[in-house]
This record gives sequence, C-alpha cells and structure tokens, in this order.
Amino acid sequence: AFGLCATLASAAVGPYLVQDLNPGINGGSSSYPDNVARLGGRLLFTADDGSRRGRWSLDLATHETQMLDGTSWTSATDSVISGPFAYWITRDSDERLRVVRSDGTAAGTITLAGLPSHQPSFLALDDLARLGDGGAIFSGFDEEAGLEPWVTDGTPAGTRLLADLRPGPDSSRPSDFTRLGEETCFRAAADFDTLFCAGSISGDLRQVASLYY
Repeated sequence: AFGLCATLASAAVGPYLVQDLNPGINGGSSSYPDNVARLGGRLLFTADDGSRRGRWSLDLATHETQMLDGTSWTSATDSVISGPFAYWITRDSDERLRVVRSDGTAAGTITLAGLPSHQPSFLALDDLARLGDGGAIFSGFDEEAGLEPWVTDGTPAGTRLLADLRPGPDSSRPSDFTRLGEETCFRAAADFDTLFCAGSISGDLRQVASLYY
C-alpha cells in the first residue's frame, strides 16, 4: 500500500512509515499522498483516508497529522507557498472550484469568501501563483467581469478583482501564471493576447508585451 513515509538523516535508519492514514492491506487501502510542500515546520500534502481525499498537514516535530480541507471527492493543485500561508485551488464533488488559504493548521484553513460563487468550466485548477507580499494571484470569475485576474492577501476581505482587462462580461482568461524575479507574470486576452506582470496585491499591474504568433 502507498502511505506517508519519511527518511531520517541517518542512512542506517532509512525510510519509515509516519502514519497509516488509510489502514489495511487490501486493494483500495492506500492513502496515495501527493502534492507535498513545506510550510514552516509542517508538510502539506493530499491523501485519502478511506472516506474522502483532502489536504493534510504533518507536524515535522511531533509527526501529528490533521486534515485541513477535504470533501467526498477532491481534485486539487499543489500548494503555493507565499509568506506564512499556503494557497491551493480545489474542485469539490459538485464541480465547484474554491481557492483555499492555510497556515498549516485546521483552524487556520479557510475558503476565501471573496471568491465568486459561480465558476465557469474552463477555469483551470493550476491558474494560481504567489505574489511577493504573502498574497496570491489567480483566475477568478464573476458575472459582471467574466474570467479575470484576482488577488488575495489571505483574508476574505482582501480577496478581490485585480483588473477587468477585457471590460464587461467578456473574459480575458488569464493563464500561465509564472514567477519571474520579484513579479508574477501571466498571459491574458485583453484587446489581443498580452503579457502582464504584477508585483504585489496593491494593484501594480503592468502590461509588458503583446504576444503574436
């Protein structure tokens, strides 16, 4: 079975099982940990405990595990680490997407309330990246602006539309978020396919170049 393992610094000890999150040896009893990222003194990862798949946290000092966010069926991105927080996008059993923020504890894990309630089917799970001030940028959707770049500082009140690059309900469909130096850059269809970069959640968005093919 596939489970959560660790390796000590001593080669004599080697890898060892930290915890059997989905006990048993029969088929279907593996937890299949994936999407591992470090946040301070914790490891975040996705795993299946037999009843649901979700995001878990492992305390590296005590080896205590706790589920941070989970549903009966979940598809989720890798964790994006930005300052004291981890962010990820998850798709729930009802196909709805959520941007989640966590400090590595169950109590400090929330769905950002500023995220619009209706998500189009073409919104990608991987359209999320960090910003340099502990925030994150992602593709968000509302009926008035369509699919456009959104930013968050990790709080519900600080989750908002960054810019309506294609004014009105038509979408610019930002994608390919990539960290470059002190900025996060992405492509979006404003009047035409364009490269934009943002340095922080304060709104310092700049148009870099038009993309022609």
